[in-house]
Amino acid sequence: MTLLKDVAHEIAGMFAGDTGLAVVVVALVAATGGAIEWARLEPLIGGGALLLGSLLALVLSVVRGGRAR
Repeated sequence: MTLLKDVAHEIAGMFAGDTGLAVVVVALVAATGGAIEWARLEPLIGGGALLLGSLLALVLSVVRGGRAR
């Protein structure tokens, strides 16, 4: 039971640790999903957008974190 509690705590900490990154990734997933469904975007293009958007969000988060120190 302690292992499950530790895993849950770590997962929650990932999202609470950098709220801005979590919000950007959730918004990116929602926007891409909407674009695939509503605008009939090709799923492969949507996947590429998710990949590039997630990488960009991660890089910006690391840069922002580096400046804070």
